[in-house]
Amino acid sequence: MTLLFRYLSKKFLIVASSLVVILIASVWLTQSLRFIEIIVNHSVSLGGYFSLIIYLIPDLMATILPIGLLVGGLHVYSKLIMDHEIEAIRSVGLSNTAIAKPLVALGLLGTVLVFFINIYIIPLSFQQFRNQEHQIKNQFSASLIREGAFNLLHGITAYVRERGPQGEFKGIFIYNPHLPEGKSENIHTIIAEEGFIHQGPNGVALVLKNGSRQEKDKTTGKTSFFSFDEFVFDLEKTVKKESPRIAKPYEKSLSELFAEVPGEDEQTQGRMRAEGHQRLLTPWLALIDSLIVCLAMLKGDFNRKKKRHRVCLGAVLALFVHVTLYVLLNLSAKHPGLLFGCYAFVTLLVPVLFLLLESEKVLYWLSSRKVG
Repeated sequence: MTLLFRYLSKKFLIVASSLVVILIASVWLTQSLRFIEIIVNHSVSLGGYFSLIIYLIPDLMATILPIGLLVGGLHVYSKLIMDHEIEAIRSVGLSNTAIAKPLVALGLLGTVLVFFINIYIIPLSFQQFRNQEHQIKNQFSASLIREGAFNLLHGITAYVRERGPQGEFKGIFIYNPHLPEGKSENIHTIIAEEGFIHQGPNGVALVLKNGSRQEKDKTTGKTSFFSFDEFVFDLEKTVKKESPRIAKPYEKSLSELFAEVPGEDEQTQGRMRAEGHQRLLTPWLALIDSLIVCLAMLKGDFNRKKKRHRVCLGAVLALFVHVTLYVLLNLSAKHPGLLFGCYAFVTLLVPVLFLLLESEKVLYWLSSRKVG
């Protein structure tokens, strides 16, 4: 019994873990393409880009792990049927329960793992992701200034003839047509031969060289002119002030999702509740998928010709369960009464699948009680 458990567990673990890694990598790379614009528009390094999108992995793992167990289980049992190993195992007197135990154990382990990811890891990973994304989008980048075009930066017009190989600018024109809010600086125009972006402790600045500045006094209306060898132009006023970042439901902890916030509208509270209940219910899909695979592949007479029908049946049943649960959870955001249906669906489905898998033992126990 222990030898069989180890033999099957090893097969399931290798196939399922390989599928999970491949699926996560594929979906992760696909999702990460949406953030390529961050590299282009904000001059983010490749290392910074990967440090941003690495936070997407926990959510993908929680979603894909049950699917990996489903596909891995169907593949392994299908191969065991093709190689007549299932028949050999049953010929020594082992029941479907013994053959199903390794996959069911992995399903339980997957359920615990997804619970841990949903409750503890996902809120932290999404918080880090959105904080870093917000910081990148609100920082000034030299790529915001396009060469050969007039760029409008928070009311200031800037023109750059060309950009050098080291990121420096050549042929610079800056025009400030309005008075900066809360400051006494005069309206001015700056022309310089070259310049570069400097990130210092006091913020972002444009260091200009070999140019001139022309300004109009706001009180007398007179125009003054002076030349400079080096001039530091403050770019902080060209950057939009950061607006407070509103936390999304998937960033919040379970206690925050279920907490009643005074003054919050019912629609927002509904989304919060739905997110919280989703974290509690979706981990059970790992165990449910494992049980569905065992039922589809082990119950009934074995026939190699009908192997495909068993695989299709298991896949269709699992798809039905996933779609039904997610639809009910999404609808529960607007109709809270459906949450009872979500919990009833999962609470009844797990024991029913167990009973169907153990139906031979249940029938034997009932018959023995009747005889007794």
